[in-house]
Parts: sequence; structure tokens; C-alpha cells
Amino acid sequence: MITLYTNFNAVCGQKIEFLLNHSALDYNKIDVNLRNGEQHQSVFLKLNPAAQVPVLLDDDKIVLESNEICRYLDTYLLDEHYSQCDPVLLNQWLDQVHTAIHPACSVISWSLAIRPAMLNKTLEALKQHFANIPDAERRKRQQRAFELGLELPELHQAIATYQHFVCSMRDQLSITPWLAGDQISLADFCVIPYLIRLEHLSFNSIIDRFPEVCNWLSQIKLERGFEQVFILNYPSGFIQQWQQYGLQAKL
Repeated sequence: MITLYTNFNAVCGQKIEFLLNHSALDYNKIDVNLRNGEQHQSVFLKLNPAAQVPVLLDDDKIVLESNEICRYLDTYLLDEHYSQCDPVLLNQWLDQVHTAIHPACSVISWSLAIRPAMLNKTLEALKQHFANIPDAERRKRQQRAFELGLELPELHQAIATYQHFVCSMRDQLSITPWLAGDQISLADFCVIPYLIRLEHLSFNSIIDRFPEVCNWLSQIKLERGFEQVFILNYPSGFIQQWQQYGLQAKL
């Protein structure tokens, strides 16, 4: 049986878990508490020295990076294949998520919602958290988001990146019912967590002005596994708290 190391609120892990649940593949899930720094403990660093979720363990094989995990599952383990779509479109969506939307999502999430929780940590705990981040660029981004919060200059650019991305979704969904063709594919699984994050931060207005995207979102919410990953996995009150953080930001 495969094992997925993830966190209930990690967008890059949610795409994997949604894909697994949708395909009804049996797997073991180990939740990594990111706020408590479990990703920096030696047992996890042996799996991924970058100290990031998700990590997929298939017997002795370790697969890192969420897009690669999706492709690995689709190629080797899933009975139903989700890459039987337009390969050019699929690669474009996965690349946009990796290079643009995930960094933008990180900036918005940290500035609006993660920062308030981190403010409750002691100064020593904060220093240790940042010191444990192995990637210097990621460490710098998190530190800036923590120090500047809503004053972070990159925050408005991140929102603009999201707006451009959702416009691209509108353009494609006016042609095909799903992002890479006539059937749900890896593209849809990889994109959906980032739109749900907008809802969790009360940024619905970025989505609501595009009926094509709203229809896609309504359809994917009916798919098997969605409710478990994006609703039931969350502790009581967590989503409501994040939505309140987004409303308080008033960007």
C-alpha cells in the first residue's frame, strides 16, 4: 500500500489526496503538522530534505513534488487514467500552477492567514521555524510575509497573478467543459485546490465574475472525494477563521 505524507491545508497535498480519493485507490495517510514543524524533524527529512509536503512512498520508492506525484500515480497505479487529454493543455496548466499560482497562493496565505497564527509563537520558536527552512529563497519569502503582512509589496502582485490565471481558465472553459478537454484530468485536480483557497480566504470575487469558472467549480465539487479533502478533513472552525482573516484584510 502507498503512503501519502501531507497536511490537510497544504494545497499541493490536497491535489494528490483528491486524485487518490476520486480513483478509490487504497492508501495510508500520515498528516504532517506544519505549524508545529514536523516537516523539519529528522524522520521526515530523510524522506524529503527540502522539508516539504507532499511525499509519496510506494514501497521503497519515494516520489517528491506534487505534479510529479500526480503523473506517477496516473502512470503506474491508477486504474482510471487522468492524462488521456490534450497533452499540451495539460502541461500548460501544470506548469502555470508550479511556476505562478503556487508561489502566489503562498504569498496570499502567509500574509493573510498563516501570519496571525505565527504571531502567537515565542520569538525563539519563530527564529527556529525560519532557521529550519532549508531553501534560502523560500525562507526569505516567509520571513518577508511574516514581517510585513498586508504591507507586503508582493501581495498585490500575487492577487493580480491569480486574476490573470482565472481569466485563462475562463478562456479555456468557454471551449471545453474541463481544463484539458472533454473529461476531468490531472489539470483539474492540480488547479482546484488553488481556487478553493480563494474561497477559504473570502476572495470569491475573483471567481464569481466568470460564469464558466463558476460552472466548472460547481461540477468539480460534485466529484467523488471532493467533500472529504476540502471540507471534512478540516478541524471545526478552521475554514471560518481563515475566511474571517480574508474579510479583515479588505484588499
